[in-house]
Amino acid sequence: MDAFIAQIDLSKFGFAAKILKSEGRPAYTNQLMLKIYIYGYFNGIRSSRRLETECCRKIELQWLTANLKPNYHSFADFRKINPLALKAVFKLFVLFLKDAGLVGAETVAGDGTK
Repeated sequence: MDAFIAQIDLSKFGFAAKILKSEGRPAYTNQLMLKIYIYGYFNGIRSSRRLETECCRKIELQWLTANLKPNYHSFADFRKINPLALKAVFKLFVLFLKDAGLVGAETVAGDGTK
């Protein structure tokens, strides 16, 4: 995941540029937020507040984020600002996994009622 995100140019997917402020801390990079978001997706963590908790608790996330711990509001804003870009990156990531042979795409599951 880290290598995949490092090799792609996120500006081509339409991610919003960082907002530069004259005061306060610098903004988290789109690469960092995307790493956490993809990690959460593959581990069944959808809640912004749970992602915040897991950044403090999971060692692999601490390594992935270089021990940075964004708050839940940062995750929520990232999702709200970049919905189309996230969809495009996820499609590319699935294609990357198929090419690497990590996903077979052979099983089809249907869900229905009664």
